[in-house]
Amino acid sequence: MKRPGRYENRVKINAIFIYLMATLLCVGMIYYISNLKNSINYQKNNIRKNECLLELTNKLVENVNNAQSYSNIYTFSTNDNHLNNFNISIKKIEVITDEKYYNVLSESTY
Repeated sequence: MKRPGRYENRVKINAIFIYLMATLLCVGMIYYISNLKNSINYQKNNIRKNECLLELTNKLVENVNNAQSYSNIYTFSTNDNHLNNFNISIKKIEVITDEKYYNVLSESTY
């Protein structure tokens, strides 16, 4: 006669194996999702920094264009208002370049 407990032991071992596999699968998914979330947050921060630098670059180009326009107008009209506007544009350019330099330095420290 066959032993009655042999099939029961196999079923128990298979059940334990299935529970272990399900547990490992859940732990793996949690780890994967956590890494994915961290990666998404890192990319969001990079996008925000790049948007800020792009905005500063746009302001810089706009102010350089204004400064060139004022200098061109001043050379033909010799109106002091255009010279004052040129000097204001130059000061804005200096502020923007300082901001860009600070942002680039703060990025490199991370």
